Amino acid sequence: MYELGLNNYMKPNEYRFKFYKKIHNHFLKYKNKSITRQQLYKYGREINMTRKWVENEIIGCLYAPFLIELEYNRDVFELTYNGEQRFRNFFDYGNYIKYEMPFKMSIANDKTKFQFFYTDSLNDEKTLSTFTEEGWSKNVSHKRLMKKTKSKISFLDSIRLIINSLKVYKQNQYNYLDWINQYGKKHLTSDNRTCFLHSRFYLKSELVDGHRNFFKELLEFCEKPVDWNGKTILVKQYKNIMKKNDINIDTKEFIQTCIKDTIIRYCDYETLTLTSTGYFILTTYFNELKNIQIVLRKYEDEKYEVIIGKNDKFLKEIMMYLDENGFSDDKMGWKYKKVNRDDLIKVFSNIYDICNVQKSFF
Repeated sequence: MYELGLNNYMKPNEYRFKFYKKIHNHFLKYKNKSITRQQLYKYGREINMTRKWVENEIIGCLYAPFLIELEYNRDVFELTYNGEQRFRNFFDYGNYIKYEMPFKMSIANDKTKFQFFYTDSLNDEKTLSTFTEEGWSKNVSHKRLMKKTKSKISFLDSIRLIINSLKVYKQNQYNYLDWINQYGKKHLTSDNRTCFLHSRFYLKSELVDGHRNFFKELLEFCEKPVDWNGKTILVKQYKNIMKKNDINIDTKEFIQTCIKDTIIRYCDYETLTLTSTGYFILTTYFNELKNIQIVLRKYEDEKYEVIIGKNDKFLKEIMMYLDENGFSDDKMGWKYKKVNRDDLIKVFSNIYDICNVQKSFF
């Protein structure tokens, strides 16, 4: 199985998340993994969404995919592992997003590239100026800060700067709707609030390792989801790629298996597209993504929590180091450990050394 943890940046709007909350409550109440189209229309009406609006949000749920349909235009949808874990993250856990720092870094030949996005919950001018004064470049249009270092000393200086920027975590039970209400701005023509926030998620595929050539060709054909102006693929074209790669099983059965694996979805009865999850799985797999995905939190007792995204394929040595040094798996499929400041810096120092010993790895 291919597993990957990624930081995610998104522009959630209030009504979409109210709709997601209704769906989440449905699955909590009925203790099953299915929901009907009529139930989705009903939940939309309860928050004054039109039928057309709900239909667009259903497509969004299939694109994510939080829900799947094994045949086009079915009346019953099934909850995916992605939907289940993201809804829990959005609504059930006391939320940290104002008090944590998500970032990614890549290390090779003593050189490091850091990146993080200053979302609406992290958009503190004093904090941002601290980074820019230390040589971090700021991309205003993408709301991104970036820094490149060329030695272990400057690498650890950047790590200390990130640690020093952390706010002490304060216990709360806020969910994403609370953050949208706090940071969101209303549209000119409606009362629907939108803002820029971060989350993290966990991807997995049971198929890609066993059908590498098939999925590489599928990605080359589609390029990206149709929702991002990618190409659709006809069922008969899908069948031809299967045949070319010696996948000698029923086409419909294999399509449904790929849908369950969250790689593809139907656009209509004869056409398929990549999902967003499918795109991330395939691009990170074939582009051999080696970015280390990280979230840091600070607590009142001067303890820090370091959370690192899984990547058993391309960050294998780092994952082994984390397992050997007491890191645990959290509910989102990431590795985490609570440490003091000195041990936190030591973790990053060791990760840096691992990456530079394995020079061919990056």
